[in-house]
Amino acid sequence: MQEKIFTPGMVFESNTTYIGNAPVYHFYLNDTVHRAGLGYCNQNKFLDIAICLENLENVTIDLKGATIMFHGRITPVVATHCRNIVLKNFNIDYDRPYYSQGELLSIDANGIKLKWDGKNFPYKVVDGVPYAVSETWEQPLNVYHMLWQPFDPVTSAPAENAGCILSVFGASEYDKNPPLPITHMELVSVENDVFDIKGSFPVTWRAGMIIAMTHEPRDKNSILVEYCENVTVERVRLIHGASMGFVAMFSKDLVLRHFDMYVDKFSKGLVTVNADSVHAFHCYGNFLIEDCIFENMLDDAINIHGNYNIVDAVADCKIKASVPGHGVGTVKWYKNGDILAIHKGRTQEIRNVITVKDVVYTS
Repeated sequence: MQEKIFTPGMVFESNTTYIGNAPVYHFYLNDTVHRAGLGYCNQNKFLDIAICLENLENVTIDLKGATIMFHGRITPVVATHCRNIVLKNFNIDYDRPYYSQGELLSIDANGIKLKWDGKNFPYKVVDGVPYAVSETWEQPLNVYHMLWQPFDPVTSAPAENAGCILSVFGASEYDKNPPLPITHMELVSVENDVFDIKGSFPVTWRAGMIIAMTHEPRDKNSILVEYCENVTVERVRLIHGASMGFVAMFSKDLVLRHFDMYVDKFSKGLVTVNADSVHAFHCYGNFLIEDCIFENMLDDAINIHGNYNIVDAVADCKIKASVPGHGVGTVKWYKNGDILAIHKGRTQEIRNVITVKDVVYTS
């Protein structure tokens, strides 16, 4: 194994250990790999990837406790078709988190007044539309539904029995089949960071709660591992992640040890990741999650599952199948040699077991 000093924008090689020698590494868009065909949600979309490991083996990245600070819409780590990968001893953070935060000042049947934390979560308002802004991007809040989650200002944990909502400013219908009803809001006025917002909000919300508002699509997972074998993530902290913390797809033998998400003095707000801490599907072998802290994420702590496809037609030895899952229609589900169970409708009754000999994808 050769050793190299880790630097932003470098190209990674097999049989190499990359060592950190700086307390902070700053990544900008020109330090990334611009790639499509990767990712959990939409594989047709291009991602800007900071650490891209592709078709490699025997790679260790040990940054000796450094923080990687991302400037822009950047996916931190992707490993695809790799084996024997170790990622350890670093923190992940963004200069501007992909959520915003404010204090709920009042609530009634007509709407709320919210004191937006403009210092840590910059914004602007254009023609009555709020925008979350950073030095490198801006996101209008009238085109994509946001998750609004209330937090307890004393415990810094999600407020007990308060409930969350999906919301958007204006009448836009971004998602035709949302997991929750969409609350459509109207911005009445803004003065001294106080937002007067018209809309219907949960009666369980109380003045003094801290409201966290996500406003970024779930496509920039902090660490994505796909079609890999023997991957270890150890002593890695997500100060803030744009989407999910760790996503694994079609991978074997995974270890997460001291993979942590929590709020402390280094946090800009109360959210660690905008979605699941750990999300894995169609993996196999062993999956060890040991001595990890998952706090203040805005979805599941751990979600490990498979998926199913629907048989649309059968002819000779060919099966035409479609994908019912949201956002995963472009995923390459099968490979030659896979053994599949064919179930009777939406039941657990297995009608047949088949072996895949060839696969053709239409998208």
